[in-house]
Amino acid sequence: MIENKYGSRLAAYIITTLLFAAWHLGSIDIVVFRVSLKAPSADLAHIMLMKVVTGLIFGIVLGAVRRKSKNCLSTIILHGVMNLFGK
Repeated sequence: MIENKYGSRLAAYIITTLLFAAWHLGSIDIVVFRVSLKAPSADLAHIMLMKVVTGLIFGIVLGAVRRKSKNCLSTIILHGVMNLFGK
């Protein structure tokens, strides 16, 4: 558990939020495919940066909900709802 390793809830919150944001880079193949279909001249680096920023913001929100509710089910449901409205 990250909290036990680093001895701080804040450190665990920051690390998991950064990991959540970085995880969103994993779908670069899908982004490249969508960009090539819609706008070949689109700036791929800008799109990927926005994916990471969005992941960071959602990670902060999900982390705050997890900390407030003290359970993972609420964050799982919220993540699913956010994915329903995302592209």
